[in-house]
Amino acid sequence: MSIRNPIVFYDGECGMCHGMVRFAVARDGRGRFRYAPINGETWKTMIEDGSEPDTNTIHLLDEQGHHVRSSAVCRLLIGFGGVWKFLGCLLWLVPRPLRNLGYRMVASMRYRVAGRVDACTIPAPDAVDRLLP
Repeated sequence: MSIRNPIVFYDGECGMCHGMVRFAVARDGRGRFRYAPINGETWKTMIEDGSEPDTNTIHLLDEQGHHVRSSAVCRLLIGFGGVWKFLGCLLWLVPRPLRNLGYRMVASMRYRVAGRVDACTIPAPDAVDRLLP
């Protein structure tokens, strides 16, 4: 699979997920990542396999494949570089079942903590081209 820029897929209705996209865009100084909502057009053309997507999960699609949950978060942090790369590498050292347990705990309360959103994330003008449909 040839992917020029890794794509992060997120729940388009989740306030926490929208916050994560704003956080990521602000720290992705090289503009390496692209962001698209799960169930959007990009998802349907690149991932859709006929099954219902898990919107409780962040997905990252890159040259190495399709990564979910904490593995996607680690790869995202590592991709930012600098101190974020260091934190992503430290997180990667935690056994995946334990990382994913923490991920699932946060995901289970995301709507209660951050609510739902009705509109798409509006990025800074210089980041508009990083949001995919």
